[in-house]
Parts: sequence; C-alpha cells; structure tokens
Amino acid sequence: MAEEATKVPSELVMSAKWDKLLERVLINAGVGLTIGLCASFVFTRGYAHRLAMSTFGMGTGMGMAYEKSSADFKKR
Repeated sequence: MAEEATKVPSELVMSAKWDKLLERVLINAGVGLTIGLCASFVFTRGYAHRLAMSTFGMGTGMGMAYEKSSADFKKR
C-alpha cells in the first residue's frame, strides 16, 4: 500500500520535464543573448554584425538547453 502512494503519475513527470525545458530555454537564451550583445558592442561596429552576434549567442544558449533537456527526456 505504501508503494502505491509514492508512485508519481507519468503525466506529472512529463509535465515537470516540459516545465524544466521551458525554464532552461528562457534562461539560457537570455544569458546567451546578453553575452552576445555585450561581446558585439566590444568587437563590432555595425548594426548587422551586432545583430548577428547577439542572435548567435541566443541560439547557442537555446541549443545548450535543448541538449540538456533532450538527455532528461531520454531518461525514464
């Protein structure tokens, strides 16, 4: 009887994984964007170059979040 009370429904496990994924994407994308923006002000002059560096930083952060969350989804 005690074992049944400690089991978590699979819907709640998946919901927690999706919540963690969204949290990671938002945080990592924000940090990547900030770092890319700071680096673009130091290293470049043009608007297009700054936009490219900032977008690259944001994409890198999102990719890192996806990779980490992908490993979590593969676990049971």
